[in-house]
Amino acid sequence: MEVKIINKGDIFICDNKELIYKMVRRTPIPFKTIGEIFQNEKKIAEVIFSVFYIKIIYQNFLYNVKIINQKFFMVEFNVDGNVIRITHNPFFYFNKKKFSKIYFNSELTTIVSMKKILDIEGYNLELNFLKEDKLIKDVSIICFIIYCIELNLS
Repeated sequence: MEVKIINKGDIFICDNKELIYKMVRRTPIPFKTIGEIFQNEKKIAEVIFSVFYIKIIYQNFLYNVKIINQKFFMVEFNVDGNVIRITHNPFFYFNKKKFSKIYFNSELTTIVSMKKILDIEGYNLELNFLKEDKLIKDVSIICFIIYCIELNLS
């Protein structure tokens, strides 16, 4: 699974080069970014990122997604009773294999790594699932694209 985060631009999640989700980001005023998430050209969510928080404004996922905890380099979601935690490695330029980790109910299920350290277009990431479980994959991808709204905005 590949994730492409364009500098100050859109986010694409693809599986075998097939687009699964797309987030269109726009920054109407400084320090506030609005992200609209699409699946098959249908808007399924809208998220706002401000300097101190991420907020889900609208969602039409198969699952009910809530943000329950936000700290520097970590966000926790509640997805239909399951806790999804995404941690971010602030030193990822020194260790491209550990960009982020995704936990499903406290169990490490996904490692996010960089494909290339330097890319002038943005971040090229790869999601490596440690378990072959459809629920874990679906929920991890949804939470990760929401989390990514704040990445690579400068």
